[in-house]
Amino acid sequence: MEASTFSFRYDDYALVTAAGSTIESNPAHFSSRHRFTNGIHGESYGGELSLGWKPQPDLTINTSYSYVNIQLHTQLADTFEFELDELTTPRGTFLLEAEYHFTPKHQLHLGLRHLDAVKYYDIPAYWELDARYAYSLSSNLECALIGKNLLDAQHPEYDSAINRSMTEIQRSLILSITWRH
Repeated sequence: MEASTFSFRYDDYALVTAAGSTIESNPAHFSSRHRFTNGIHGESYGGELSLGWKPQPDLTINTSYSYVNIQLHTQLADTFEFELDELTTPRGTFLLEAEYHFTPKHQLHLGLRHLDAVKYYDIPAYWELDARYAYSLSSNLECALIGKNLLDAQHPEYDSAINRSMTEIQRSLILSITWRH
């Protein structure tokens, strides 16, 4: 079993504030001015707990849980709502992995994970499963079938604050052939 914790304090975190805008007619354009200043302070803390277990020589089980809490506070006008950056990270992440070697040539790896919601981007909490079955054809050649994100056809995982475009991670199946020399 392993455990780790962290705690950070942020002073003089950069803040962008609007400094005015103008509309010009010759040539026609819109101009927006911004000021970078130190206007946010905050704290973050969290930790991770992980546990590995080998109940049999051919079976390994690992699990972990990570937690992070971010608190940001503005001292000036927060035009772009940077204080809300604290909502851009999932608070908790859970992982459970199992690897089983049926024979020296056949192995299976399963990974189940859970991520808490990312409130700022309206990304709901989700569970996902990855799987990998590998067959060693020889000491140098391995063939594997890998499945990623098997529980849903797709799920949102990231949203860009700049262009507000959601990235959807899709289910995938991969055939892998590895030659080691």
